[in-house]
Amino acid sequence: MPGDQAGQVVVLQPRYRSGILGRLIQPRLKESKKYLRIPLEERGSCLWGLMDGNMTVGELAEAFGRDFPDEKDQIRERVATYLYQMADNHLIKFTNLNI
Repeated sequence: MPGDQAGQVVVLQPRYRSGILGRLIQPRLKESKKYLRIPLEERGSCLWGLMDGNMTVGELAEAFGRDFPDEKDQIRERVATYLYQMADNHLIKFTNLNI
């Protein structure tokens, strides 16, 4: 979903996701109040656009590095940080973890 700035992504997250509020209140909210709007900055928007559910974290880091070559030294750490923050905020979910 496009954001206010060119290329900016705005993620919509249900206001109430679980429990009694999720079941009873969320469906009754006006459309404009149902979702929290979470704008991603430039790097987060880029990473969001790269994610397709099939790429590994390493592949995401490689692709991210092509878009931000000046950050090559810290690419893996930056991508991991973004992904963990997105997961902590329930925007993404990791699958096929090989721990």
